[in-house]
Formats: sequence, C-alpha cells, structure tokens
Amino acid sequence: MQIHIKKHTPLIIAIIVVLLFGGVYGALSGMLFDHQTIIKSLEQSSVSEDVTWSTTRNVMHTMEETASSRAEIMTFIMHEKDIVGFIGTMEDAAKHAGVGFELKALNVTNEGENSRLSVSVMAKGSWKGVRYFFSLLEALPIHMSILKIRMEQSDSSDNVWVGSVDFDVINFQK
Repeated sequence: MQIHIKKHTPLIIAIIVVLLFGGVYGALSGMLFDHQTIIKSLEQSSVSEDVTWSTTRNVMHTMEETASSRAEIMTFIMHEKDIVGFIGTMEDAAKHAGVGFELKALNVTNEGENSRLSVSVMAKGSWKGVRYFFSLLEALPIHMSILKIRMEQSDSSDNVWVGSVDFDVINFQK
C-alpha cells in the first residue's frame, strides 16, 4: 500500500497548524489566567489599602474634631500633681460658704491599675454655711464617691455646726 504524501500533505499541514495554534492558544490562555489572578490580587490589596487609608483618615479627622472634648475630659481627671490645687479649691469653697475648713485626712490608695484619692474634711460654721460648703464640694468637676457625711451641733454654741465628709476621688491618676 502506497501512501500518497502529496494527497495528504495539506491535511497533515492543517493538523500541524491546528495543533500549533491550539498549543499557542493554550499557552496564552494559561498566561492570561495567571495575569488575571495577579491583577485580582493587586486589586484586593489596593482596595484593602484604600480601606486602611480611609480608616486612618477617618480616625485622624475624629481626633482633630474631638481634641477640645478630650482636653475637657482630661480636666475632670485629677492627677497627683493636682492635689495641692484641689486642697486650695476646697479651702476657697469653705471661704465662699463662710465656714472654717480642716483637712482631716488625704490618702492615695492603689487598686491594681487604678488609684483613688481618699479625702476627709471638716467644716465648722452655721447650718446653712456647712450645707452650702458640702454642696460646693459635690459640684466640683470631679468624679467622687461620697462615703460618709455627718453634721452635728457643736457643744460650744447653738448656732455652730460641725460637718464632716469622707469621699473618694474616683478618676484619680498617679
């Protein structure tokens, strides 16, 4: 049996060309798929970076907007360096109320990460003056827990009252 090469040559060339184009198409498709995967990965990281940058900008903007509020809040937190000024404020409140003032005790206690300033004061004067002094103490811009208030009439005079108050300054930082 004789094979006619001339007769099958165009068919063989066509098969070779189809196989060649199929191989090229497969290789290019694989490369394109790899590039699409890389592009998707870059898009995701770009979106992630955009979200991160957007979040950072939002936080920075919020920090700028709340600067005055945060500064005001910090004034309500008493620091160890503020104790002398706080005593002066209590003395001024006593003068304003027209009562005598005595600081009985002042202690800093540590409770783990938190600290407390325990204060015990005494006021001596008229009923109205001692009550007014206590209301001035209560109105101070600090977070306090009043532990005990006591008022009694002085033995020496009918119009003289002695009041004492024990309280803890809760928002105290050492």
